[in-house]
Amino acid sequence: MKKISFFLAAALLSIHAFTQGIEFNQIQNWTGTGSSVAMLIVDFNDGPEDCFAFGYRFDGSKTAYNMLVDIAAATSNFSVNASSSWLNDLTYDTHSGIAGNPTYWMTFTFIDPDWEMNGGIVEVLTDSMAFGCSYTEFSPLILPANPVPAPINVGLDETHIVSVRVYPNPVADQLFLEADEIIQKLVVLDVSGRIVLSQIPAQQHVTINVNDLSSGFYVVTMECISGVISHCFTK
Repeated sequence: MKKISFFLAAALLSIHAFTQGIEFNQIQNWTGTGSSVAMLIVDFNDGPEDCFAFGYRFDGSKTAYNMLVDIAAATSNFSVNASSSWLNDLTYDTHSGIAGNPTYWMTFTFIDPDWEMNGGIVEVLTDSMAFGCSYTEFSPLILPANPVPAPINVGLDETHIVSVRVYPNPVADQLFLEADEIIQKLVVLDVSGRIVLSQIPAQQHVTINVNDLSSGFYVVTMECISGVISHCFTK
């Protein structure tokens, strides 16, 4: 593991910049749409190039959990095992951090001029926020350090990305999906990854009855001709 770094060389210089030589306009792997941006820094602490920066665009209220799940859904070699409040495992390409084997994931927010421990993946994102995950011992804590831009999303269609509007969010009774392609299949998963709803609508506009779902975070994954796209929502 890398030695602990309590001081990061630079600060948030503008809406487009971040510390350690990584700026928002340098990020290659972007997920989501919206007028706000956040940066996800994941440090596996397992080698010389083991810390990666991802970009996330969003509107409205999103948590770090939403960001992790959305990035995982859009990036085929990135996976997340988490509940809505606790981050268990992360894997990316050949890197992995499995809870308890041998350490755990700790989360941080960059607040000029350093990382500060936060409340975990329930943290609500703000525009230009940097959220860090470090696979670390508890004493001493190893802060995220020396990130490099993660390569562009793997497995996405290069000529067309499916556009889907999912509303309302939070939802009470019915969730509406409006896609620019036919939705061939959809599933709704809870935070444990269990399928709670499944449909084969073969339509562009779909209504899902969610009356029977308990309160909490969910992910709806839609399969279209151009690929698969996922959205988080709250009941």
